[in-house]
Amino acid sequence: MKKHKESNIESSSIEKVLIGLGEKMYGTGEIAKLLQITKRTLRFYDQIGLLTPSSLSEGGHRIYTEEEIEKLYKIRLLKALGLNLKQVKLIFEESTLEWEDLLQQQLEEIENQMKTYKLMQEIILVVQRSIKLEGKMDWDNLFRYLHLLYETKPDARQIGLINLFTEEELDFLEKHLPRIQDDDPRTQELIELFAEIKADENRDPCSEKAKEWAKRFLQASDRIFAGREELREKLWRIQKEAPELIMQYPVDNQILDFIEEAIKQLQ
Repeated sequence: MKKHKESNIESSSIEKVLIGLGEKMYGTGEIAKLLQITKRTLRFYDQIGLLTPSSLSEGGHRIYTEEEIEKLYKIRLLKALGLNLKQVKLIFEESTLEWEDLLQQQLEEIENQMKTYKLMQEIILVVQRSIKLEGKMDWDNLFRYLHLLYETKPDARQIGLINLFTEEELDFLEKHLPRIQDDDPRTQELIELFAEIKADENRDPCSEKAKEWAKRFLQASDRIFAGREELREKLWRIQKEAPELIMQYPVDNQILDFIEEAIKQLQ
């Protein structure tokens, strides 16, 4: 009965803390349990001067009040904004802090991080799909394509493309042509097809299997070009002769020749 009563008192105290009432003093263990924070973190906050306990017990244990609990909630919110502990500490120390400038800086930092992660994601997809396509890690093709993709100046790319396509064609390709680094099911579809063909060392363009591959390729191609045969043929020719001009991953010409021959067998 006594334990039940103590439990009710403890619950009441916690409720008071959560609504900003009550005057109870809290030890490190109670704070850790209440705010789902480790004792080690509380000790570290004390060491760096971010959250100092209001007092120490006779045994040297840290004692906290509701004021420290409120500050802990603020620290948690600021950390959720992506601020580091140094910035959080500065916020509590500087009464004239410009919040708008600080938050703007944080937004810019997050945007830069997102760009970095986006780049990392693209490179991982390129490497992953290159291995799928080649059946191995082809360092030469990989480095050549990554250099082309991320080191070539945008102006140089644009000049090269303008010499090959009309503005309308460029606009269409920009919107509809999947690239190996794109998270696009059409990319995956073509990669899997090319990989299947390359893995078959005894492939025969006159075989039934080749006819199925040719049909799958034409279907995938139709989903991209939507009946624009002239543009498809132009892009196919460039893909075979100079894929770097259109920023496409270089596919083995033997595979491309095989697909051409297999398509002829369908006609």
